[in-house]
Amino acid sequence: MCIRDRLFLVILSADFCKASDKCLRIEENRIASKQVCFSSSDTIYTIDKVIDLDGRILKLPDNCVLRFDGGVILNGTVIFNNTRIQDPCFRNVRFEGNIKNETFNISDYGAIAGSDMDCSVVINDLIKLQSSSIPSRSAKTIVIPNGTFYIDNPIVLWAGWEAPVTLQGNGNTSTLCQRRDNVNIIRLYENHYIKNLKLIYKNRQILENSGSVAIACQRSIFSLFENLTICKAKSAFGYIPLNDQKKGWNPTRIKDQCYVSCNFRNIRIYEFSGYAFDFSKEFPQGDSGSAFDNVYINSNDWLGRTTDNKSLGAIKGDNTVASMTQLNIEGSHYSSNLIDLSGMSRVSIQSLHIEGIKNMPIIIKNSIQSLANISMMDIQFCNFTVDNYVAFLSEDDALITIGNFCVRNDCKKNSNAILMTKRKTTNSHNITIEYSIAVSYTHLRAHETSA
Repeated sequence: MCIRDRLFLVILSADFCKASDKCLRIEENRIASKQVCFSSSDTIYTIDKVIDLDGRILKLPDNCVLRFDGGVILNGTVIFNNTRIQDPCFRNVRFEGNIKNETFNISDYGAIAGSDMDCSVVINDLIKLQSSSIPSRSAKTIVIPNGTFYIDNPIVLWAGWEAPVTLQGNGNTSTLCQRRDNVNIIRLYENHYIKNLKLIYKNRQILENSGSVAIACQRSIFSLFENLTICKAKSAFGYIPLNDQKKGWNPTRIKDQCYVSCNFRNIRIYEFSGYAFDFSKEFPQGDSGSAFDNVYINSNDWLGRTTDNKSLGAIKGDNTVASMTQLNIEGSHYSSNLIDLSGMSRVSIQSLHIEGIKNMPIIIKNSIQSLANISMMDIQFCNFTVDNYVAFLSEDDALITIGNFCVRNDCKKNSNAILMTKRKTTNSHNITIEYSIAVSYTHLRAHETSA
Protein backbone atom coordinates (compact mmCIF):
# COMPACT_ATOMS: atom_id res chain seq x y z
CA MET A 1 0.00 0.00 0.00
CA CYS A 2 1.43 3.41 -0.95
CA ILE A 3 1.82 6.32 1.53
CA ARG A 4 -1.11 8.20 0.03
CA ASP A 5 -3.36 5.17 0.42
CA ARG A 6 -2.49 5.13 4.11
CA LEU A 7 -3.35 8.82 4.29
CA PHE A 8 -6.82 8.05 2.89
CA LEU A 9 -7.39 5.40 5.53
CA VAL A 10 -6.50 7.82 8.30
CA ILE A 11 -8.71 10.56 6.94
CA LEU A 12 -11.66 8.24 6.42
CA SER A 13 -11.49 6.97 9.98
CA ALA A 14 -10.60 10.22 11.80
CA ASP A 15 -13.21 12.20 13.75
CA PHE A 16 -11.89 15.47 12.34
CA CYS A 17 -12.41 14.41 8.73
CA LYS A 18 -14.96 17.13 7.90
CA ALA A 19 -12.67 19.84 9.26
CA SER A 20 -9.66 18.70 7.28
CA ASP A 21 -8.69 20.68 4.20
CA LYS A 22 -8.12 17.31 2.52
CA CYS A 23 -11.72 16.19 2.95
CA LEU A 24 -14.13 18.45 1.07
CA ARG A 25 -17.91 18.32 0.86
CA ILE A 26 -19.23 19.45 -2.52
CA GLU A 27 -22.48 21.16 -1.63
CA GLU A 28 -23.18 23.35 -4.65
CA ASN A 29 -23.36 22.94 -8.38
CA ARG A 30 -20.23 24.99 -9.12
CA ILE A 31 -18.49 23.05 -11.88
CA ALA A 32 -16.83 25.49 -14.29
CA SER A 33 -13.97 25.48 -16.76
CA LYS A 34 -11.47 26.07 -13.94
CA GLN A 35 -12.78 23.13 -11.94
CA VAL A 36 -13.49 25.17 -8.83
CA CYS A 37 -14.76 22.15 -6.89
CA PHE A 38 -12.17 19.55 -7.89
CA SER A 39 -8.71 21.10 -7.82
CA SER A 40 -6.71 19.34 -5.08
CA SER A 41 -4.98 15.98 -5.27
CA ASP A 42 -4.96 13.46 -2.39
CA THR A 43 -8.43 14.63 -1.39
CA ILE A 44 -11.70 13.00 -0.44
CA TYR A 45 -14.64 14.72 -2.15
CA THR A 46 -18.12 14.06 -0.73
CA ILE A 47 -20.92 14.48 -3.30
CA ASP A 48 -24.31 15.20 -1.71
CA LYS A 49 -25.86 17.45 -4.38
CA VAL A 50 -26.59 17.27 -8.11
CA ILE A 51 -23.51 18.22 -10.12
CA ASP A 52 -24.47 18.92 -13.73
CA LEU A 53 -21.41 19.00 -15.97
CA ASP A 54 -23.55 20.42 -18.78
CA GLY A 55 -21.48 18.68 -21.45
CA ARG A 56 -18.10 19.63 -19.95
CA ILE A 57 -15.14 17.41 -19.14
CA LEU A 58 -14.22 16.89 -15.49
CA LYS A 59 -10.58 15.81 -15.15
CA LEU A 60 -10.00 14.71 -11.58
CA PRO A 61 -6.78 15.49 -9.69
CA ASP A 62 -4.45 12.63 -8.83
CA ASN A 63 -5.22 10.12 -6.10
CA CYS A 64 -8.64 11.36 -4.97
CA VAL A 65 -11.74 9.68 -3.59
CA LEU A 66 -15.24 10.49 -4.83
CA ARG A 67 -17.59 9.61 -2.00
CA PHE A 68 -21.25 9.88 -2.99
CA ASP A 69 -23.64 10.75 -0.16
CA GLY A 70 -26.99 11.31 -1.87
CA GLY A 71 -25.53 13.35 -4.74
CA VAL A 72 -25.10 12.59 -8.45
CA ILE A 73 -22.79 13.64 -11.29
CA LEU A 74 -24.44 13.90 -14.68
CA ASN A 75 -24.25 15.11 -18.31
CA GLY A 76 -20.58 15.15 -19.27
CA THR A 77 -17.28 13.26 -19.27
CA VAL A 78 -15.27 12.26 -16.19
CA ILE A 79 -11.57 11.45 -16.55
CA PHE A 80 -10.39 9.41 -13.58
CA ASN A 81 -6.81 9.79 -12.35
CA ASN A 82 -5.83 7.09 -9.88
CA THR A 83 -9.33 7.57 -8.44
CA ARG A 84 -11.38 5.52 -6.01
CA ILE A 85 -15.20 5.71 -6.10
CA GLN A 86 -17.44 5.03 -3.11
CA ASP A 87 -21.21 4.43 -3.59
CA PRO A 88 -21.10 5.81 -7.17
CA CYS A 89 -24.04 7.60 -8.80
CA PHE A 90 -23.55 8.84 -12.37
CA ARG A 91 -26.09 9.64 -15.08
CA ASN A 92 -25.40 10.32 -18.76
CA VAL A 93 -21.63 10.39 -18.22
CA ARG A 94 -18.74 9.06 -20.32
CA PHE A 95 -15.69 7.65 -18.56
CA GLU A 96 -11.95 7.68 -19.27
CA GLY A 97 -8.67 7.30 -17.38
CA ASN A 98 -7.53 4.93 -14.65
CA ILE A 99 -9.27 3.88 -11.48
CA LYS A 100 -8.70 1.86 -8.32
CA ASN A 101 -12.10 0.16 -8.28
CA GLU A 102 -12.23 -3.38 -9.65
CA THR A 103 -16.00 -4.05 -9.56
CA PHE A 104 -18.55 -1.94 -11.43
CA ASN A 105 -22.33 -2.22 -11.27
CA ILE A 106 -23.51 -0.68 -14.54
CA SER A 107 -26.59 0.87 -12.88
CA ASP A 108 -24.31 2.92 -10.59
CA TYR A 109 -22.60 4.36 -13.66
CA GLY A 110 -25.71 5.37 -15.57
CA ALA A 111 -27.15 2.30 -17.31
CA ILE A 112 -30.93 2.20 -16.82
CA ALA A 113 -32.89 -1.04 -17.18
CA GLY A 114 -35.89 -0.86 -19.48
CA SER A 115 -34.97 2.56 -20.85
CA ASP A 116 -34.35 3.61 -24.45
CA MET A 117 -30.67 4.34 -23.82
CA ASP A 118 -27.89 2.36 -25.48
CA CYS A 119 -26.32 0.76 -22.41
CA SER A 120 -23.38 -0.58 -24.43
CA VAL A 121 -21.84 2.92 -24.17
CA VAL A 122 -21.61 2.71 -20.37
CA ILE A 123 -20.48 -0.92 -20.37
CA ASN A 124 -17.75 -0.41 -22.97
CA ASP A 125 -16.46 2.72 -21.20
CA LEU A 126 -16.12 0.74 -17.96
CA ILE A 127 -14.37 -2.13 -19.72
CA LYS A 128 -11.78 0.25 -21.22
CA LEU A 129 -10.90 1.93 -17.89
CA GLN A 130 -7.34 1.15 -16.88
CA SER A 131 -6.20 -0.13 -13.51
CA SER A 132 -4.37 2.37 -11.29
CA SER A 133 -2.04 -0.25 -9.86
CA ILE A 134 -0.94 -1.75 -13.20
CA PRO A 135 -1.86 0.65 -16.05
CA SER A 136 -1.25 -2.00 -18.72
CA ARG A 137 -3.89 -4.22 -17.13
CA SER A 138 -7.62 -3.69 -16.91
CA ALA A 139 -8.90 -6.78 -15.09
CA LYS A 140 -12.28 -6.05 -13.56
CA THR A 141 -15.78 -7.35 -12.90
CA ILE A 142 -18.72 -5.73 -14.71
CA VAL A 143 -21.98 -6.49 -12.92
CA ILE A 144 -25.26 -6.56 -14.88
CA PRO A 145 -28.03 -6.27 -12.25
CA ASN A 146 -31.62 -7.41 -12.58
CA GLY A 147 -33.53 -5.94 -15.52
CA THR A 148 -33.33 -5.71 -19.31
CA PHE A 149 -30.55 -3.45 -20.57
CA TYR A 150 -30.86 -2.55 -24.27
CA ILE A 151 -27.78 -2.19 -26.45
CA ASP A 152 -27.27 -0.99 -30.02
CA ASN A 153 -23.61 -2.00 -30.39
CA PRO A 154 -21.54 -5.00 -29.32
CA ILE A 155 -20.06 -5.29 -25.85
CA VAL A 156 -16.34 -5.49 -26.65
CA LEU A 157 -14.11 -7.48 -24.30
CA TRP A 158 -10.65 -6.45 -25.42
CA ALA A 159 -7.47 -8.52 -25.31
CA GLY A 160 -7.09 -9.69 -21.73
CA TRP A 161 -4.58 -12.51 -21.55
CA GLU A 162 -3.30 -11.30 -18.16
CA ALA A 163 -6.28 -9.10 -17.33
CA PRO A 164 -9.56 -10.90 -17.95
CA VAL A 165 -12.85 -9.08 -17.66
CA THR A 166 -15.70 -10.84 -15.86
CA LEU A 167 -19.11 -9.91 -17.25
CA GLN A 168 -21.72 -11.32 -14.91
CA GLY A 169 -25.34 -11.01 -13.83
CA ASN A 170 -27.85 -12.74 -11.57
CA GLY A 171 -29.11 -15.32 -14.07
CA ASN A 172 -32.08 -14.96 -16.43
CA THR A 173 -33.19 -11.83 -14.56
CA SER A 174 -30.10 -10.01 -15.88
CA THR A 175 -30.63 -9.43 -19.61
CA LEU A 176 -28.64 -7.77 -22.37
CA CYS A 177 -30.93 -7.20 -25.36
CA GLN A 178 -29.49 -6.28 -28.77
CA ARG A 179 -31.97 -4.02 -30.58
CA ARG A 180 -30.15 -3.99 -33.93
CA ASP A 181 -30.27 -6.80 -36.46
CA ASN A 182 -27.13 -8.39 -37.87
CA VAL A 183 -24.92 -7.13 -34.99
CA ASN A 184 -23.12 -9.17 -32.30
CA ILE A 185 -24.12 -8.93 -28.66
CA ILE A 186 -20.57 -9.60 -27.39
CA ARG A 187 -17.23 -9.52 -29.19
CA LEU A 188 -14.52 -11.41 -27.38
CA TYR A 189 -10.73 -11.29 -27.61
CA GLU A 190 -8.44 -13.58 -25.61
CA ASN A 191 -9.28 -14.61 -22.03
CA HIS A 192 -12.54 -13.44 -20.38
CA TYR A 193 -15.42 -14.78 -18.26
CA ILE A 194 -19.11 -14.39 -19.16
CA LYS A 195 -21.64 -15.84 -16.74
CA ASN A 196 -25.11 -15.69 -15.21
CA LEU A 197 -26.70 -13.70 -18.05
CA LYS A 198 -29.49 -13.83 -20.57
CA LEU A 199 -28.44 -12.60 -24.02
CA ILE A 200 -31.26 -11.95 -26.46
CA TYR A 201 -32.03 -10.17 -29.73
CA LYS A 202 -35.11 -8.00 -29.91
CA ASN A 203 -36.00 -9.69 -33.21
CA ARG A 204 -35.29 -13.31 -34.13
CA GLN A 205 -32.36 -13.17 -36.53
CA ILE A 206 -32.75 -14.68 -39.98
CA LEU A 207 -30.22 -17.05 -41.48
CA GLU A 208 -28.92 -14.35 -43.85
CA ASN A 209 -27.85 -12.12 -40.93
CA SER A 210 -24.31 -13.45 -40.75
CA GLY A 211 -23.33 -10.78 -38.22
CA SER A 212 -25.88 -11.86 -35.64
CA VAL A 213 -23.66 -14.30 -33.75
CA ALA A 214 -24.43 -13.58 -30.09
CA ILE A 215 -20.91 -14.23 -28.80
CA ALA A 216 -18.31 -13.87 -31.54
CA CYS A 217 -14.64 -14.35 -30.76
CA GLN A 218 -11.42 -13.74 -32.60
CA ARG A 219 -9.25 -15.90 -30.39
CA SER A 220 -10.68 -17.09 -27.09
CA ILE A 221 -8.23 -18.86 -24.78
CA PHE A 222 -9.16 -20.28 -21.36
CA SER A 223 -12.41 -18.30 -21.39
CA LEU A 224 -15.39 -19.32 -19.27
CA PHE A 225 -19.01 -19.24 -20.47
CA GLU A 226 -21.28 -20.25 -17.62
CA ASN A 227 -25.02 -20.18 -16.82
CA LEU A 228 -26.02 -18.40 -20.01
CA THR A 229 -29.36 -18.29 -21.84
CA ILE A 230 -29.02 -17.11 -25.45
CA CYS A 231 -32.09 -16.39 -27.58
CA LYS A 232 -33.00 -15.37 -31.14
CA ALA A 233 -29.46 -15.23 -32.58
CA LYS A 234 -28.40 -16.72 -35.89
CA SER A 235 -25.80 -18.59 -33.84
CA ALA A 236 -25.03 -18.43 -30.14
CA PHE A 237 -21.26 -18.89 -30.57
CA GLY A 238 -19.02 -18.29 -33.57
CA TYR A 239 -16.23 -16.13 -34.92
CA ILE A 240 -15.55 -12.52 -35.88
CA PRO A 241 -15.21 -12.39 -39.67
CA LEU A 242 -11.72 -11.78 -41.01
CA ASN A 243 -12.78 -8.64 -42.85
CA ASP A 244 -13.93 -7.13 -39.54
CA GLN A 245 -10.63 -8.05 -37.91
CA LYS A 246 -8.82 -6.11 -40.60
CA LYS A 247 -11.00 -3.06 -39.91
CA GLY A 248 -9.59 -2.61 -36.44
CA TRP A 249 -11.22 -5.33 -34.34
CA ASN A 250 -7.86 -7.01 -33.95
CA PRO A 251 -6.12 -5.77 -30.79
CA THR A 252 -4.03 -8.94 -30.59
CA ARG A 253 -2.61 -8.22 -34.07
CA ILE A 254 -3.06 -11.87 -34.97
CA LYS A 255 -5.50 -13.24 -37.53
CA ASP A 256 -7.46 -15.89 -35.67
CA GLN A 257 -10.71 -17.83 -35.52
CA CYS A 258 -10.50 -20.28 -32.63
CA TYR A 259 -11.66 -21.33 -29.17
CA VAL A 260 -8.77 -22.84 -27.19
CA SER A 261 -9.24 -24.69 -23.86
CA CYS A 262 -12.48 -22.86 -23.07
CA ASN A 263 -15.21 -24.01 -20.70
CA PHE A 264 -18.92 -23.94 -21.61
CA ARG A 265 -21.13 -24.81 -18.61
CA ASN A 266 -24.92 -24.78 -18.26
CA ILE A 267 -25.63 -23.15 -21.62
CA ARG A 268 -29.19 -22.84 -22.97
CA ILE A 269 -29.76 -21.76 -26.57
CA TYR A 270 -33.18 -20.99 -28.09
CA GLU A 271 -34.74 -19.73 -31.35
CA PHE A 272 -31.54 -19.67 -33.41
CA SER A 273 -31.76 -19.81 -37.21
CA GLY A 274 -28.35 -21.24 -38.14
CA TYR A 275 -26.18 -23.58 -36.09
CA ALA A 276 -26.30 -23.01 -32.31
CA PHE A 277 -22.52 -23.48 -32.25
CA ASP A 278 -21.01 -22.49 -35.58
CA PHE A 279 -17.28 -23.17 -35.55
CA SER A 280 -16.85 -23.02 -39.33
CA LYS A 281 -13.85 -20.94 -40.35
CA GLU A 282 -12.65 -18.83 -43.24
CA PHE A 283 -9.13 -20.33 -43.17
CA PRO A 284 -7.56 -23.53 -41.75
CA GLN A 285 -7.16 -23.26 -37.98
CA GLY A 286 -7.96 -25.59 -35.10
CA ASP A 287 -10.10 -25.27 -31.97
CA SER A 288 -8.15 -26.96 -29.23
CA GLY A 289 -9.55 -28.92 -26.32
CA SER A 290 -12.64 -27.04 -25.09
CA ALA A 291 -15.03 -28.65 -22.60
CA PHE A 292 -18.85 -28.49 -22.74
CA ASP A 293 -20.92 -29.48 -19.71
CA ASN A 294 -24.75 -29.53 -19.75
CA VAL A 295 -25.65 -27.77 -23.01
CA TYR A 296 -29.31 -27.47 -24.02
CA ILE A 297 -30.25 -26.50 -27.60
CA ASN A 298 -33.82 -25.81 -28.78
CA SER A 299 -34.91 -24.22 -32.05
CA ASN A 300 -38.11 -23.00 -30.35
CA ASP A 301 -38.46 -20.26 -27.75
CA TRP A 302 -37.57 -20.75 -24.11
CA LEU A 303 -41.14 -20.35 -22.84
CA GLY A 304 -42.61 -22.81 -25.34
CA ARG A 305 -44.75 -20.22 -27.12
CA THR A 306 -43.32 -21.07 -30.55
CA THR A 307 -43.38 -24.69 -31.68
CA ASP A 308 -42.52 -24.56 -35.38
CA ASN A 309 -39.25 -22.64 -35.74
CA LYS A 310 -36.74 -23.80 -38.35
CA SER A 311 -32.99 -23.97 -37.76
CA LEU A 312 -30.03 -25.40 -39.68
CA GLY A 313 -28.56 -27.64 -37.00
CA ALA A 314 -27.06 -27.84 -33.54
CA ILE A 315 -23.26 -27.99 -33.95
CA LYS A 316 -21.02 -27.17 -36.91
CA GLY A 317 -17.43 -28.21 -36.25
CA ASP A 318 -14.43 -27.38 -38.44
CA ASN A 319 -11.11 -28.69 -37.11
CA THR A 320 -12.81 -28.61 -33.71
CA VAL A 321 -11.56 -30.56 -30.69
CA ALA A 322 -14.11 -30.74 -27.89
CA SER A 323 -15.41 -32.93 -25.08
CA MET A 324 -19.09 -32.83 -24.07
CA THR A 325 -20.54 -34.49 -20.98
CA GLN A 326 -24.26 -33.81 -21.57
CA LEU A 327 -25.76 -32.46 -24.81
CA ASN A 328 -29.51 -32.04 -25.28
CA ILE A 329 -30.99 -31.15 -28.70
CA GLU A 330 -34.68 -30.35 -29.02
CA GLY A 331 -36.93 -28.37 -31.36
CA SER A 332 -39.22 -28.79 -34.34
CA HIS A 333 -37.44 -28.54 -37.68
CA TYR A 334 -33.78 -28.79 -38.66
CA SER A 335 -32.95 -28.42 -42.33
CA SER A 336 -29.36 -29.70 -42.20
CA ASN A 337 -27.36 -32.21 -40.18
CA LEU A 338 -27.78 -31.99 -36.42
CA ILE A 339 -24.05 -32.42 -35.84
CA ASP A 340 -21.79 -31.68 -38.80
CA LEU A 341 -18.06 -32.24 -38.34
CA SER A 342 -15.31 -31.66 -40.89
CA GLY A 343 -11.67 -30.65 -41.17
CA MET A 344 -10.28 -33.40 -38.92
CA SER A 345 -12.55 -32.52 -35.99
CA ARG A 346 -12.35 -34.63 -32.83
CA VAL A 347 -15.54 -34.56 -30.72
CA SER A 348 -16.47 -36.80 -27.81
CA ILE A 349 -20.00 -36.76 -26.34
CA GLN A 350 -20.65 -38.76 -23.20
CA SER A 351 -24.46 -38.42 -23.31
CA LEU A 352 -26.60 -37.12 -26.21
CA HIS A 353 -30.37 -36.71 -25.87
CA ILE A 354 -32.51 -35.74 -28.90
CA GLU A 355 -36.20 -34.92 -28.50
CA GLY A 356 -39.23 -33.57 -30.34
CA ILE A 357 -37.86 -33.17 -33.87
CA LYS A 358 -40.60 -33.47 -36.46
CA ASN A 359 -38.37 -34.16 -39.46
CA MET A 360 -35.34 -36.00 -38.14
CA PRO A 361 -32.32 -35.09 -40.31
CA ILE A 362 -28.97 -36.87 -40.38
CA ILE A 363 -27.86 -37.02 -36.75
CA ILE A 364 -24.11 -36.99 -37.35
CA LYS A 365 -22.25 -36.28 -40.56
CA ASN A 366 -18.48 -36.70 -40.42
CA SER A 367 -16.08 -35.79 -43.20
CA ILE A 368 -12.41 -35.11 -43.92
CA GLN A 369 -10.94 -37.53 -41.37
CA SER A 370 -13.10 -36.29 -38.48
CA LEU A 371 -13.88 -38.42 -35.46
CA ALA A 372 -17.07 -38.53 -33.38
CA ASN A 373 -17.34 -40.73 -30.31
CA ILE A 374 -20.78 -40.93 -28.62
CA SER A 375 -20.94 -43.00 -25.43
CA MET A 376 -24.74 -42.94 -25.15
CA MET A 377 -27.48 -41.61 -27.45
CA ASP A 378 -31.19 -41.44 -26.61
CA ILE A 379 -33.94 -40.33 -29.04
CA GLN A 380 -37.45 -39.47 -27.86
CA PHE A 381 -40.68 -38.10 -29.45
CA CYS A 382 -39.04 -37.69 -32.88
CA ASN A 383 -40.45 -38.39 -36.35
CA PHE A 384 -38.54 -40.38 -38.96
CA THR A 385 -40.35 -39.40 -42.16
CA VAL A 386 -37.76 -40.15 -44.87
CA ASP A 387 -37.61 -43.46 -46.71
CA ASN A 388 -34.30 -45.26 -46.16
CA TYR A 389 -33.47 -42.71 -43.49
CA VAL A 390 -29.74 -42.18 -42.93
CA ALA A 391 -28.87 -41.55 -39.30
CA PHE A 392 -25.07 -41.40 -39.61
CA LEU A 393 -23.07 -40.39 -42.67
CA SER A 394 -19.31 -40.78 -42.89
CA GLU A 395 -17.21 -39.38 -45.75
CA ASP A 396 -13.52 -39.08 -46.59
CA ASP A 397 -12.15 -41.55 -44.05
CA ALA A 398 -14.04 -40.06 -41.10
CA LEU A 399 -14.92 -42.20 -38.10
CA ILE A 400 -18.11 -42.44 -36.03
CA THR A 401 -18.24 -44.62 -32.90
CA ILE A 402 -21.40 -45.02 -30.83
CA GLY A 403 -21.66 -46.96 -27.58
CA ASN A 404 -25.33 -47.31 -26.59
CA PHE A 405 -28.04 -46.08 -28.95
CA CYS A 406 -31.76 -46.04 -28.12
CA VAL A 407 -34.78 -44.95 -30.18
CA ARG A 408 -37.81 -44.97 -27.88
CA ASN A 409 -41.26 -46.33 -28.68
CA ASP A 410 -42.78 -42.84 -28.67
CA CYS A 411 -40.91 -42.00 -31.90
CA LYS A 412 -42.86 -42.16 -35.19
CA LYS A 413 -41.93 -43.30 -38.68
CA ASN A 414 -43.56 -43.79 -42.03
CA SER A 415 -44.06 -47.31 -43.30
CA ASN A 416 -40.85 -47.36 -45.38
CA ALA A 417 -38.45 -45.75 -42.94
CA ILE A 418 -35.30 -47.74 -42.27
CA LEU A 419 -32.60 -46.55 -39.92
CA MET A 420 -29.33 -46.60 -41.83
CA THR A 421 -25.68 -45.77 -41.54
CA LYS A 422 -23.86 -44.86 -44.72
CA ARG A 423 -20.20 -44.89 -45.72
CA LYS A 424 -18.50 -42.89 -48.42
CA THR A 425 -14.95 -43.90 -47.72
CA THR A 426 -12.17 -46.38 -48.37
CA ASN A 427 -12.20 -47.42 -44.71
CA SER A 428 -14.60 -50.29 -44.12
CA HIS A 429 -14.64 -49.73 -40.34
CA ASN A 430 -15.56 -46.07 -40.28
CA ILE A 431 -18.90 -46.50 -38.44
CA THR A 432 -19.09 -48.62 -35.32
CA ILE A 433 -22.16 -49.13 -33.14
CA GLU A 434 -21.19 -51.13 -30.10
CA TYR A 435 -24.60 -51.97 -28.67
CA SER A 436 -28.24 -51.96 -29.71
CA ILE A 437 -29.76 -49.64 -32.28
CA ALA A 438 -33.44 -49.03 -31.60
CA VAL A 439 -33.60 -51.33 -28.62
CA SER A 440 -37.00 -49.91 -27.67
CA TYR A 441 -38.37 -49.31 -31.14
CA THR A 442 -38.70 -52.64 -32.86
CA HIS A 443 -39.85 -51.23 -36.22
CA LEU A 444 -36.61 -49.33 -36.86
CA ARG A 445 -33.68 -51.53 -37.75
CA ALA A 446 -30.11 -50.76 -38.58
CA HIS A 447 -28.89 -51.17 -42.11
CA GLU A 448 -25.48 -50.14 -43.38
CA THR A 449 -24.56 -49.24 -46.96
CA SER A 450 -21.47 -47.94 -48.64
CA ALA A 451 -21.32 -45.67 -51.65
